[in-house]
Amino acid sequence: MRQMGITTHIGCPMRCKFCPQDVLIEAYKKRGGDKYMSFEAFKTCIDKLPHPTEVSFSGLAEAWLKPDCTKMLLYAFGLGHRITVYTTLVGMTMVDLSPLKHIPFHHFAIHLPDEEGYSKIPITDEYKTVLIEAMKIIPNHSLMSMGTVHHKILPLLNREVLSGEKSMHSRAGNIPFLKTVKKNGMIECLSSGLKLDHNILLPNGDVLLCCMDFRMAYILGNLLECDYEDLFKGEIFEKIQAGLIDGEVLCRYCCASTERKKNEG
Repeated sequence: MRQMGITTHIGCPMRCKFCPQDVLIEAYKKRGGDKYMSFEAFKTCIDKLPHPTEVSFSGLAEAWLKPDCTKMLLYAFGLGHRITVYTTLVGMTMVDLSPLKHIPFHHFAIHLPDEEGYSKIPITDEYKTVLIEAMKIIPNHSLMSMGTVHHKILPLLNREVLSGEKSMHSRAGNIPFLKTVKKNGMIECLSSGLKLDHNILLPNGDVLLCCMDFRMAYILGNLLECDYEDLFKGEIFEKIQAGLIDGEVLCRYCCASTERKKNEG
């Protein structure tokens, strides 16, 4: 299923070690546009998405650090879109959380603080209250950590099982201190195949190729100005497709791409 990830704002203040925010901030500054996504801009863009589309509140920053995030989620759900969430819960309040208990999320992943300090999640009393309530009212949630779950969080989990510790990766070469392996030959995306329709919406309406494009190298178009179908007709999209066959493209450095045989088309 096609997917649109929502980046509700630019410049996540948490600065987790595995998230190249400085790269994104610099690229967005050059492009220009509002730092925060307005509800009006969100509505205009989401109204253009075909059905079915999965709307994912994850993007390139913690979504709930934008106050209108819950309002946006409820609007997308009201249009009949499947909803997925990947969140640290930072910025979310009990007021935000309450209406979410009625949403049949396709997936609701909660990223927990770790002892190693890879994530920069402030463990406040409000955070712990929201975490406990989220685990209670969202039935199909999952828990994950980039390292060892923080000792202040373990007593709150009530024997819940983590989906597993996740290893950090270089975000397709955007984090220099992490190893990047280049893939050769014909490749495709493990998430979207050759359709390349798992994209990212930014506050200014720009749509990026995917959640690895922190440098904004592949802007498919702007949903405030074009139709959804136009995103996959332009010169940039054709360049990406050609790069998957034989050429230099971001996907060659991505952990979510795979080599494919020539007879697969």
